[in-house]
Amino acid sequence: MAFKTGQNKKHKINDKFGIATLSEKLFCDGVLNCANYGLILKSAKSLANYRLAREVVRSMPKYELLTNTAETVGKSRTIFGSGDHLGPLQEQNDTSRKLREMVEVVSVAQRINEIQGTGEMYAYMATLTRPNTAKGNLKETFSNARSRVSRLVRALSDAVDNGGSFQLVGGNYLGAMASHELTLNKAVLAVDGVRGLYNDHTHLIILADHKLDVNATADVIYNKWQSLNKDFQLARGAFDFREAYTTRIEDSELDVVMSAVIESMKYAVKPSTWNQLDKTETSQYQREVFAEIYNSLARAKRKVSYGILYDAKSFLTKFSSFENAMAMSMSTKFPDVVTQLVELNRQNDGRFASRHVRELSGDEVLYYNRGLIESVLVSDEMDADINDYLDNELAKSTTDGKKRLYFELFKSMAFVKSVDELLERMDSF
Repeated sequence: MAFKTGQNKKHKINDKFGIATLSEKLFCDGVLNCANYGLILKSAKSLANYRLAREVVRSMPKYELLTNTAETVGKSRTIFGSGDHLGPLQEQNDTSRKLREMVEVVSVAQRINEIQGTGEMYAYMATLTRPNTAKGNLKETFSNARSRVSRLVRALSDAVDNGGSFQLVGGNYLGAMASHELTLNKAVLAVDGVRGLYNDHTHLIILADHKLDVNATADVIYNKWQSLNKDFQLARGAFDFREAYTTRIEDSELDVVMSAVIESMKYAVKPSTWNQLDKTETSQYQREVFAEIYNSLARAKRKVSYGILYDAKSFLTKFSSFENAMAMSMSTKFPDVVTQLVELNRQNDGRFASRHVRELSGDEVLYYNRGLIESVLVSDEMDADINDYLDNELAKSTTDGKKRLYFELFKSMAFVKSVDELLERMDSF
Protein backbone atom coordinates (compact mmCIF):
# COMPACT_ATOMS: atom_id res chain seq x y z
CA MET A 1 0.00 0.00 0.00
CA ALA A 2 1.43 3.38 -1.05
CA PHE A 3 1.09 6.72 0.75
CA LYS A 4 2.08 10.16 -0.52
CA THR A 5 1.85 13.57 1.12
CA GLY A 6 1.57 15.67 -2.04
CA GLN A 7 3.43 18.83 -3.01
CA ASN A 8 1.84 21.12 -0.42
CA LYS A 9 2.89 18.77 2.43
CA LYS A 10 -0.21 19.78 4.39
CA HIS A 11 -0.12 16.34 5.98
CA LYS A 12 2.98 14.39 6.94
CA ILE A 13 3.20 10.71 6.07
CA ASN A 14 1.97 9.66 9.54
CA ASP A 15 -1.07 11.96 9.18
CA LYS A 16 -1.83 10.61 5.71
CA PHE A 17 -1.57 7.06 7.04
CA GLY A 18 -3.98 7.82 9.89
CA ILE A 19 -6.55 9.47 7.61
CA ALA A 20 -6.39 6.66 5.05
CA THR A 21 -6.67 3.83 7.57
CA LEU A 22 -9.63 5.43 9.36
CA SER A 23 -11.40 5.86 6.03
CA GLU A 24 -10.62 2.24 5.13
CA LYS A 25 -12.22 1.03 8.38
CA LEU A 26 -15.39 3.06 7.74
CA PHE A 27 -15.44 1.83 4.13
CA CYS A 28 -15.21 -1.82 5.26
CA ASP A 29 -17.96 -1.19 7.83
CA GLY A 30 -20.17 0.20 5.08
CA VAL A 31 -19.64 -2.72 2.70
CA LEU A 32 -20.31 -5.28 5.45
CA ASN A 33 -23.40 -3.50 6.77
CA CYS A 34 -24.83 -3.11 3.26
CA ALA A 35 -24.08 -6.77 2.47
CA ASN A 36 -25.94 -7.84 5.64
CA TYR A 37 -29.07 -6.17 4.23
CA GLY A 38 -28.60 -7.49 0.69
CA LEU A 39 -27.79 -4.06 -0.77
CA ILE A 40 -24.28 -5.08 -1.92
CA LEU A 41 -23.68 -8.59 -3.18
CA LYS A 42 -20.42 -10.26 -2.12
CA SER A 43 -19.28 -13.85 -1.72
CA ALA A 44 -18.59 -15.23 1.75
CA LYS A 45 -14.86 -15.37 0.94
CA SER A 46 -14.84 -11.75 -0.18
CA LEU A 47 -16.71 -10.57 2.92
CA ALA A 48 -14.07 -12.29 5.06
CA ASN A 49 -11.46 -9.94 3.54
CA TYR A 50 -13.49 -6.89 4.59
CA ARG A 51 -13.94 -8.26 8.12
CA LEU A 52 -10.23 -8.92 8.48
CA ALA A 53 -9.29 -5.51 7.08
CA ARG A 54 -11.77 -3.77 9.38
CA GLU A 55 -10.18 -5.39 12.43
CA VAL A 56 -6.53 -5.04 11.43
CA VAL A 57 -6.37 -1.66 9.77
CA ARG A 58 -6.77 0.40 12.96
CA SER A 59 -6.28 -2.06 15.82
CA MET A 60 -2.52 -2.64 15.91
CA PRO A 61 -0.49 -0.40 18.29
CA LYS A 62 2.26 0.16 15.73
CA TYR A 63 2.89 -0.19 12.02
CA GLU A 64 6.01 -0.11 9.88
CA LEU A 65 6.37 1.96 6.71
CA LEU A 66 9.14 2.12 4.15
CA THR A 67 9.69 5.76 3.16
CA ASN A 68 11.96 7.98 1.11
CA THR A 69 14.42 10.22 2.96
CA ALA A 70 12.02 13.18 3.04
CA GLU A 71 9.18 10.98 4.35
CA THR A 72 6.87 12.29 1.64
CA VAL A 73 6.35 8.86 0.08
CA GLY A 74 5.85 5.60 1.91
CA LYS A 75 4.58 2.09 1.50
CA SER A 76 3.68 -0.70 3.86
CA ARG A 77 5.41 -4.06 3.75
CA THR A 78 2.11 -5.64 4.79
CA ILE A 79 -1.17 -5.48 2.87
CA PHE A 80 -3.89 -4.87 5.44
CA GLY A 81 -6.63 -3.17 3.40
CA SER A 82 -9.67 -4.76 1.78
CA GLY A 83 -8.10 -4.71 -1.70
CA ASP A 84 -11.31 -3.17 -3.07
CA HIS A 85 -10.49 -0.66 -5.82
CA LEU A 86 -13.08 1.75 -4.42
CA GLY A 87 -11.59 1.44 -0.93
CA PRO A 88 -9.40 4.35 0.25
CA LEU A 89 -6.22 2.30 0.69
CA GLN A 90 -6.38 0.46 -2.61
CA GLU A 91 -7.53 3.54 -4.52
CA GLN A 92 -4.61 5.50 -3.06
CA ASN A 93 -2.28 2.71 -4.14
CA ASP A 94 -3.85 2.64 -7.62
CA THR A 95 -3.58 6.42 -7.89
CA SER A 96 0.12 6.32 -6.99
CA ARG A 97 0.74 3.85 -9.81
CA LYS A 98 -1.41 5.82 -12.27
CA LEU A 99 0.42 9.07 -11.48
CA ARG A 100 3.71 7.52 -12.51
CA GLU A 101 2.05 6.12 -15.62
CA MET A 102 0.63 9.51 -16.57
CA VAL A 103 4.06 11.14 -16.33
CA GLU A 104 5.18 8.65 -18.97
CA VAL A 105 2.00 9.17 -21.02
CA VAL A 106 2.51 12.94 -21.18
CA SER A 107 6.19 12.47 -22.10
CA VAL A 108 5.25 10.15 -24.98
CA ALA A 109 2.41 12.47 -26.04
CA GLN A 110 4.89 15.34 -26.26
CA ARG A 111 7.17 13.23 -28.48
CA ILE A 112 4.24 12.25 -30.69
CA ASN A 113 3.40 15.93 -31.07
CA GLU A 114 7.01 16.71 -32.00
CA ILE A 115 6.93 13.97 -34.64
CA GLN A 116 3.49 14.70 -36.07
CA GLY A 117 2.56 18.25 -35.06
CA THR A 118 3.83 21.64 -33.97
CA GLY A 119 5.81 20.42 -30.99
CA GLU A 120 3.87 22.84 -28.79
CA MET A 121 1.35 21.58 -26.24
CA TYR A 122 -0.80 23.70 -23.90
CA ALA A 123 -3.23 22.48 -21.23
CA TYR A 124 -6.64 23.89 -20.28
CA MET A 125 -8.99 22.76 -17.52
CA ALA A 126 -12.76 22.60 -17.88
CA THR A 127 -15.20 21.71 -15.11
CA LEU A 128 -18.33 20.18 -16.65
CA THR A 129 -21.17 20.31 -14.15
CA ARG A 130 -24.73 19.06 -14.17
CA PRO A 131 -27.62 19.54 -11.74
CA ASN A 132 -27.19 17.43 -8.63
CA THR A 133 -28.61 13.93 -8.89
CA ALA A 134 -31.39 12.63 -6.69
CA LYS A 135 -31.03 9.57 -4.50
CA GLY A 136 -32.02 6.51 -6.52
CA ASN A 137 -30.87 7.90 -9.90
CA LEU A 138 -27.08 7.88 -9.58
CA LYS A 139 -26.15 4.88 -11.73
CA GLU A 140 -28.17 6.05 -14.73
CA THR A 141 -27.10 9.70 -14.58
CA PHE A 142 -23.42 8.89 -13.90
CA SER A 143 -23.31 6.57 -16.90
CA ASN A 144 -25.21 9.05 -19.04
CA ALA A 145 -22.85 11.89 -18.10
CA ARG A 146 -19.78 9.87 -19.11
CA SER A 147 -21.39 9.22 -22.48
CA ARG A 148 -22.07 12.94 -23.00
CA VAL A 149 -18.49 13.90 -22.12
CA SER A 150 -17.22 11.36 -24.67
CA ARG A 151 -19.54 12.89 -27.28
CA LEU A 152 -18.19 16.36 -26.47
CA VAL A 153 -14.58 15.25 -26.92
CA ARG A 154 -15.41 13.22 -30.02
CA ALA A 155 -16.96 16.36 -31.55
CA LEU A 156 -13.69 18.22 -30.94
CA SER A 157 -11.74 15.46 -32.64
CA ASP A 158 -14.15 15.22 -35.57
CA ALA A 159 -13.95 18.99 -36.10
CA VAL A 160 -10.17 18.73 -36.48
CA ASP A 161 -10.45 15.85 -38.96
CA ASN A 162 -13.40 17.15 -40.95
CA GLY A 163 -13.23 20.92 -40.51
CA GLY A 164 -16.40 21.08 -38.42
CA SER A 165 -17.68 24.15 -36.61
CA PHE A 166 -16.88 23.00 -33.05
CA GLN A 167 -13.32 24.35 -32.87
CA LEU A 168 -11.11 25.69 -30.12
CA VAL A 169 -10.43 29.40 -30.58
CA GLY A 170 -6.75 30.08 -31.27
CA GLY A 171 -5.44 26.55 -31.64
CA ASN A 172 -6.21 22.97 -32.61
CA TYR A 173 -7.38 20.20 -30.30
CA LEU A 174 -4.73 17.53 -29.58
CA GLY A 175 -6.22 15.35 -26.85
CA ALA A 176 -8.02 15.24 -23.53
CA MET A 177 -8.28 13.52 -20.17
CA ALA A 178 -11.63 13.19 -18.39
CA SER A 179 -11.91 12.51 -14.66
CA HIS A 180 -15.41 11.70 -13.41
CA GLU A 181 -15.90 12.50 -9.72
CA LEU A 182 -18.58 12.37 -7.06
CA THR A 183 -19.24 14.21 -3.82
CA LEU A 184 -22.23 14.38 -1.46
CA ASN A 185 -24.36 17.41 -0.67
CA LYS A 186 -23.81 17.57 3.11
CA ALA A 187 -26.99 19.53 3.78
CA VAL A 188 -29.17 16.97 1.97
CA LEU A 189 -27.35 14.06 3.63
CA ALA A 190 -27.81 15.58 7.10
CA VAL A 191 -31.63 15.47 6.82
CA ASP A 192 -31.81 12.07 5.05
CA GLY A 193 -32.84 13.90 1.91
CA VAL A 194 -33.41 12.67 -1.63
CA ARG A 195 -33.36 15.55 -4.11
CA GLY A 196 -29.93 16.91 -5.08
CA LEU A 197 -27.97 14.45 -2.93
CA TYR A 198 -25.15 13.63 -5.39
CA ASN A 199 -22.83 16.14 -7.00
CA ASP A 200 -21.41 14.15 -9.91
CA HIS A 201 -19.20 16.23 -12.19
CA THR A 202 -16.31 15.95 -14.64
CA HIS A 203 -12.90 17.59 -14.77
CA LEU A 204 -11.71 17.71 -18.37
CA ILE A 205 -8.13 18.51 -19.36
CA ILE A 206 -7.94 19.70 -22.99
CA LEU A 207 -4.62 19.89 -24.85
CA ALA A 208 -4.12 22.33 -27.73
CA ASP A 209 -1.22 23.04 -30.11
CA HIS A 210 -1.29 26.82 -29.53
CA LYS A 211 -2.43 29.17 -26.79
CA LEU A 212 -6.19 29.62 -26.84
CA ASP A 213 -8.46 32.61 -26.43
CA VAL A 214 -9.78 31.44 -23.05
CA ASN A 215 -13.00 33.47 -22.90
CA ALA A 216 -14.05 32.69 -26.48
CA THR A 217 -13.19 28.99 -26.12
CA ALA A 218 -15.10 28.83 -22.82
CA ASP A 219 -18.24 30.04 -24.63
CA VAL A 220 -17.75 27.51 -27.44
CA ILE A 221 -17.34 24.57 -25.04
CA TYR A 222 -20.17 25.64 -22.72
CA ASN A 223 -22.58 26.05 -25.64
CA LYS A 224 -21.69 22.56 -26.89
CA TRP A 225 -22.06 21.11 -23.38
CA GLN A 226 -25.46 22.79 -23.07
CA SER A 227 -26.55 21.31 -26.42
CA LEU A 228 -25.62 17.83 -25.15
CA ASN A 229 -27.65 18.39 -21.98
CA LYS A 230 -30.88 19.90 -23.30
CA ASP A 231 -32.83 17.88 -20.76
CA PHE A 232 -31.02 19.73 -17.92
CA GLN A 233 -31.04 23.34 -16.83
CA LEU A 234 -27.32 24.11 -16.54
CA ALA A 235 -25.87 26.96 -14.49
CA ARG A 236 -23.36 29.01 -16.52
CA GLY A 237 -21.73 30.15 -13.28
CA ALA A 238 -20.91 26.57 -12.27
CA PHE A 239 -19.08 25.93 -15.56
CA ASP A 240 -15.39 26.80 -15.52
CA PHE A 241 -12.70 26.92 -18.20
CA ARG A 242 -9.18 28.20 -17.57
CA GLU A 243 -5.60 27.81 -18.64
CA ALA A 244 -3.67 25.26 -16.57
CA TYR A 245 -0.88 26.60 -14.41
CA THR A 246 1.62 25.66 -11.70
CA THR A 247 2.83 27.70 -8.74
CA ARG A 248 6.46 27.54 -9.88
CA ILE A 249 7.38 30.39 -12.23
CA GLU A 250 10.26 28.48 -13.80
CA ASP A 251 8.06 25.58 -14.99
CA SER A 252 7.94 24.93 -18.73
CA GLU A 253 4.72 24.45 -20.72
CA LEU A 254 5.36 20.69 -20.59
CA ASP A 255 5.59 20.90 -16.78
CA VAL A 256 2.24 22.70 -16.77
CA VAL A 257 0.68 20.03 -18.99
CA MET A 258 2.13 17.33 -16.73
CA SER A 259 0.77 19.01 -13.60
CA ALA A 260 -2.71 19.44 -15.09
CA VAL A 261 -2.99 15.82 -16.26
CA ILE A 262 -1.72 14.50 -12.92
CA GLU A 263 -4.24 16.70 -11.10
CA SER A 264 -7.00 14.95 -13.05
CA MET A 265 -5.97 11.62 -11.46
CA LYS A 266 -7.64 12.43 -8.13
CA TYR A 267 -10.00 10.07 -6.34
CA ALA A 268 -13.35 9.40 -7.99
CA VAL A 269 -14.74 9.15 -4.44
CA LYS A 270 -12.69 10.94 -1.81
CA PRO A 271 -12.09 9.14 1.50
CA SER A 272 -13.95 12.02 3.18
CA THR A 273 -17.09 10.98 1.28
CA TRP A 274 -16.98 7.49 2.78
CA ASN A 275 -16.28 9.12 6.16
CA GLN A 276 -19.59 11.00 5.96
CA LEU A 277 -21.36 7.64 5.79
CA ASP A 278 -20.36 6.51 9.28
CA LYS A 279 -23.77 5.34 10.47
CA THR A 280 -24.39 2.43 8.09
CA GLU A 281 -24.80 0.05 11.04
CA THR A 282 -27.88 1.86 12.38
CA SER A 283 -29.21 3.97 9.47
CA GLN A 284 -31.10 2.35 6.59
CA TYR A 285 -30.84 5.67 4.72
CA GLN A 286 -27.03 5.71 4.93
CA ARG A 287 -26.89 2.05 3.91
CA GLU A 288 -28.92 2.85 0.80
CA VAL A 289 -26.72 5.84 -0.08
CA PHE A 290 -23.49 3.89 0.50
CA ALA A 291 -24.73 0.97 -1.60
CA GLU A 292 -25.93 3.24 -4.41
CA ILE A 293 -22.52 4.93 -4.67
CA TYR A 294 -20.70 1.61 -4.48
CA ASN A 295 -22.86 -0.19 -7.03
CA SER A 296 -22.88 2.78 -9.44
CA LEU A 297 -19.11 3.26 -9.49
CA ALA A 298 -17.72 -0.24 -8.87
CA ARG A 299 -17.33 -1.12 -12.55
CA ALA A 300 -17.51 2.34 -14.09
CA LYS A 301 -14.57 3.71 -16.07
CA ARG A 302 -13.77 6.92 -14.22
CA LYS A 303 -10.60 8.13 -15.99
CA VAL A 304 -10.65 8.29 -19.79
CA SER A 305 -7.90 9.41 -22.23
CA TYR A 306 -8.58 10.78 -25.70
CA GLY A 307 -6.57 11.82 -28.75
CA ILE A 308 -2.84 12.17 -28.33
CA LEU A 309 -3.01 10.98 -24.70
CA TYR A 310 -4.88 7.84 -25.75
CA ASP A 311 -2.28 7.17 -28.46
CA ALA A 312 0.54 7.59 -25.94
CA LYS A 313 -1.15 5.31 -23.41
CA SER A 314 -1.75 2.68 -26.09
CA PHE A 315 1.92 2.77 -27.06
CA LEU A 316 3.07 2.28 -23.45
CA THR A 317 0.57 -0.54 -22.95
CA LYS A 318 1.70 -2.33 -26.11
CA PHE A 319 5.37 -2.16 -25.06
CA SER A 320 4.87 -2.53 -21.30
CA SER A 321 7.65 -5.16 -21.13
CA PHE A 322 10.13 -2.28 -21.39
CA GLU A 323 8.21 0.15 -19.18
CA ASN A 324 11.03 1.00 -16.75
CA ALA A 325 13.64 1.37 -19.47
CA MET A 326 11.35 3.69 -21.43
CA ALA A 327 10.38 5.63 -18.29
CA MET A 328 14.03 6.28 -17.43
CA SER A 329 14.76 7.40 -20.98
CA MET A 330 12.00 10.03 -20.72
CA SER A 331 12.11 11.06 -17.06
CA THR A 332 12.97 14.56 -15.89
CA LYS A 333 13.27 13.39 -12.27
CA PHE A 334 14.25 10.15 -10.58
CA PRO A 335 11.30 8.23 -9.09
CA ASP A 336 10.81 8.36 -5.33
CA VAL A 337 12.78 5.44 -3.91
CA VAL A 338 12.18 4.14 -0.37
CA THR A 339 15.43 4.10 1.64
CA GLN A 340 14.45 3.87 5.31
CA LEU A 341 12.19 2.12 7.81
CA VAL A 342 9.81 4.25 9.88
CA GLU A 343 7.63 3.07 12.76
CA LEU A 344 4.17 4.58 13.25
CA ASN A 345 2.78 4.37 16.79
CA ARG A 346 -0.92 4.81 17.46
CA GLN A 347 -1.69 7.52 20.02
CA ASN A 348 -4.67 7.75 22.39
CA ASP A 349 -6.40 10.22 20.06
CA GLY A 350 -6.17 7.77 17.12
CA ARG A 351 -3.43 9.70 15.35
CA PHE A 352 0.00 8.25 14.60
CA ALA A 353 3.46 9.46 15.63
CA SER A 354 6.41 8.50 13.42
CA ARG A 355 9.83 7.30 14.59
CA HIS A 356 12.83 6.66 12.35
CA VAL A 357 14.04 3.10 12.89
CA ARG A 358 16.96 2.59 10.49
CA GLU A 359 18.25 3.01 6.96
CA LEU A 360 17.60 0.11 4.59
CA SER A 361 20.52 -2.01 3.50
CA GLY A 362 21.59 -1.94 -0.14
CA ASP A 363 19.92 -5.28 -0.81
CA GLU A 364 16.69 -4.07 0.85
CA VAL A 365 16.67 -0.89 -1.27
CA LEU A 366 17.00 -3.02 -4.39
CA TYR A 367 14.29 -5.44 -3.24
CA TYR A 368 11.66 -2.93 -2.08
CA ASN A 369 12.14 -0.68 -5.12
CA ARG A 370 12.32 -3.50 -7.65
CA GLY A 371 9.09 -2.39 -9.32
CA LEU A 372 10.73 0.95 -10.16
CA ILE A 373 14.23 -0.13 -11.11
CA GLU A 374 13.95 -3.60 -12.65
CA SER A 375 15.15 -3.57 -16.27
CA VAL A 376 16.06 0.12 -16.15
CA LEU A 377 19.43 -0.58 -17.76
CA VAL A 378 19.35 -1.57 -21.43
CA SER A 379 22.26 -3.78 -22.45
CA ASP A 380 23.21 -4.27 -26.08
CA GLU A 381 21.45 -7.63 -25.87
CA MET A 382 18.28 -6.04 -24.51
CA ASP A 383 18.52 -3.34 -27.17
CA ALA A 384 18.41 -6.12 -29.77
CA ASP A 385 15.49 -7.71 -27.89
CA ILE A 386 13.60 -4.42 -28.06
CA ASN A 387 14.15 -4.22 -31.80
CA ASP A 388 12.99 -7.83 -32.27
CA TYR A 389 9.98 -7.22 -30.05
CA LEU A 390 9.24 -4.02 -31.93
CA ASP A 391 9.37 -5.79 -35.30
CA ASN A 392 7.03 -8.52 -34.02
CA GLU A 393 4.55 -6.08 -32.49
CA LEU A 394 4.59 -3.78 -35.48
CA ALA A 395 3.75 -6.74 -37.69
CA LYS A 396 0.42 -6.84 -35.81
CA SER A 397 -0.29 -3.13 -36.32
CA THR A 398 -2.95 -2.29 -38.86
CA THR A 399 -1.60 0.94 -40.33
CA ASP A 400 1.71 2.02 -41.81
CA GLY A 401 1.31 5.33 -39.99
CA LYS A 402 1.34 3.60 -36.60
CA LYS A 403 4.42 1.60 -37.58
CA ARG A 404 6.32 4.74 -38.56
CA LEU A 405 5.23 6.51 -35.39
CA TYR A 406 6.37 3.66 -33.12
CA PHE A 407 9.74 3.49 -34.85
CA GLU A 408 10.17 7.24 -34.43
CA LEU A 409 9.23 7.07 -30.75
CA PHE A 410 11.79 4.37 -30.02
CA LYS A 411 14.44 6.23 -32.00
CA SER A 412 13.90 9.27 -29.75
CA MET A 413 14.56 7.35 -26.52
CA ALA A 414 18.01 7.59 -24.95
CA PHE A 415 18.19 4.31 -23.07
CA VAL A 416 20.51 4.07 -20.06
CA LYS A 417 23.05 1.30 -20.71
CA SER A 418 25.38 1.27 -17.69
CA VAL A 419 25.46 1.96 -13.96
CA ASP A 420 27.83 4.90 -14.52
CA GLU A 421 25.40 6.41 -17.01
CA LEU A 422 22.55 5.87 -14.55
CA LEU A 423 24.49 7.68 -11.80
CA GLU A 424 25.18 10.56 -14.18
CA ARG A 425 21.48 10.75 -15.02
CA MET A 426 20.60 10.79 -11.29
CA ASP A 427 23.10 13.62 -10.70
CA SER A 428 21.48 15.65 -13.48
CA PHE A 429 18.04 15.08 -11.90
